[in-house]
Amino acid sequence: VPLVASNRIGKEVIETEHGQSQITFYGNSFIA
Repeated sequence: VPLVASNRIGKEVIETEHGQSQITFYGNSFIA
């Protein structure tokens, strides 16, 4: 399941079936 973040600044740690995924993002839009 993709993560879509808009107009955000921060860091997210996501639990996936393969383990933990950490993402940092800055700006208007971010799609992983």
